Amino acid sequence: MIALCVDPGLAHLGLASVSFRRGRRARVHDARTIKTSGDLAGRVRSIHDVAWEMAPAHGVPVLHEALTHLPDKGATAKVWCGLSAVVCAHTGPVLSLDTQTIKRRLCGSRSASKVQVRAKVAELVDGWDEVADNHASDAVAAGLAIMQDPAAWTTLGV
Repeated sequence: MIALCVDPGLAHLGLASVSFRRGRRARVHDARTIKTSGDLAGRVRSIHDVAWEMAPAHGVPVLHEALTHLPDKGATAKVWCGLSAVVCAHTGPVLSLDTQTIKRRLCGSRSASKVQVRAKVAELVDGWDEVADNHASDAVAAGLAIMQDPAAWTTLGV
């Protein structure tokens, strides 16, 4: 199963196209960071265009980090980040986890650093050389952590 993994953000959004198969290592096919700016319509179009290029099939699941930790950025930021995941989803299911749960599932600690998470992701996936920056790496981490839950496999019908 190929999923589009998302690290949502207001200015930088990480995307990764990753294959998941039970009992096998995940494989990164493509990983990028989209830098958005300007009005909402332009940002949404930028995200949609790259997401469509990376995962053109309708029904591709989206696995993303839920931004529950945005201090004082208000509802607008949370709505934007949620919208970015939905824009990527086309018509597929959307699954998410909060940052601390991603860190705990991958590294065993909710307070793991980005360096620790990135090192763990490198251990768990093939195609790691294609992941060039932190935003794309965070997208892969979200997908890996979500797919560690057997319920995710059931939800996605795989």
